[in-house]
Amino acid sequence: MLKIDRYTFTTSLLFTLFCLLLLIIIESFFTFLNELQDIGDDQYQLVDMIKFLLYDMPARVYRIFPMALLLGTLLGLGQLASHNELTAIRTAGFSKARTLRGAIYTTLLLSAAIVWVGEYIVPPTHEEALVVSHKNSSNKGFWAIDGDYIIEVNSLENLTLKNINVYSSKDQALHKWIKAPEMVLSNNEWVMPSFTEITFNPDIITDQKGQDFALNTHIDKTALNALVNDPEYLSSQDLWRFITYLEQNNLDSSEYRLAFWSKIFNPLINISMILIAAPLVFAQQRRQGIGERILIGVILGLIIYLMTQMLGHFILISGFPPIIGALFPAIFAMLIAYGLFKLLP
Repeated sequence: MLKIDRYTFTTSLLFTLFCLLLLIIIESFFTFLNELQDIGDDQYQLVDMIKFLLYDMPARVYRIFPMALLLGTLLGLGQLASHNELTAIRTAGFSKARTLRGAIYTTLLLSAAIVWVGEYIVPPTHEEALVVSHKNSSNKGFWAIDGDYIIEVNSLENLTLKNINVYSSKDQALHKWIKAPEMVLSNNEWVMPSFTEITFNPDIITDQKGQDFALNTHIDKTALNALVNDPEYLSSQDLWRFITYLEQNNLDSSEYRLAFWSKIFNPLINISMILIAAPLVFAQQRRQGIGERILIGVILGLIIYLMTQMLGHFILISGFPPIIGALFPAIFAMLIAYGLFKLLP
């Protein structure tokens, strides 16, 4: 029994890693073609593009892993089925669930590894990818509320805030307006090398210039990264910290809550992949060639991927709690697996 588990585990693991490598090569190639268009812009050279592809690779692995798991399970178990090894195992008295135990172990092991990658590898490497590709700069800017301060940032470059306006209120009226060409993070404080402070008093308006003004705010590097980066590339810890910051300042945190719960429920998507692959492998194995299984797996993988990307945000726009938007794609994938078990003998 242990030999059978070890055999199915090794087979599904090798095929999953092979599919993951193949999908990474394919996506990296298309990313390479897309990045070629930007070479020469903003001093973005070929070396920068290669660095971007390398730094961005963990994020690509994290994105495509569910499809790689589905295809790897289909190919691995399909290989056993084509050699009648699954038939021999079933004839020996093993149930379908018991036959899949080794593949389930593979899913759990790789899912744990992917969770670790998403938490500790993707956030810093994706940030470096944005730096080398000059995509961490933004001309759109943002507004932020932190305590008594309302902060307007017109643009940012390499985590340096440009063209800053800081408004401070007193007795529900504008009290101070601080203008600065830039603001940089130094020793956990945002420092304005030069600034102009305008104070609005009931009887007089004063205007003075100064240097090295330190602004005490909760907008640290983590919060700024959360503002600049897509929420899906942040760790769950950073997401939760930023959600807390937003809610303390009565700001909308639904998009970041969606990303947080999506990370929490992501292993359910991975588990659903093996549930989808199982009926495709066991159903009429002799009539179903490997090409047909791959085609069905690719179609279902794409459907689940698109649903994961779209359904969560659609539910969020509809006004439902973010946790429902994060959980629904996993439920949708499991419903597909349930339907396959019912439809396929």
